[in-house]
Amino acid sequence: MDSLSYVLAMEEISKVDNSCSVIMSVNNSLVCWGIETFGSAEQKANTYPNLLLANGSAPFAFPNPKQVAMPPTSEPLP
Repeated sequence: MDSLSYVLAMEEISKVDNSCSVIMSVNNSLVCWGIETFGSAEQKANTYPNLLLANGSAPFAFPNPKQVAMPPTSEPLP
């Protein structure tokens, strides 16, 4: 899809439901672009099918495999 078609689609969706256009925008800009630009072939193969089928959620960023996980700093809500 070219940029003009994307903008026109976003405008039409926004006319009907603003929240849906925000979800679409976040999915395309933060999730798909990041995976396409920085994701490995394995990450793309594991993530794209779930995005297309709307199963679960997608990460905004993949963790660095060499980074040590940090423990949570806040207590869970009751």
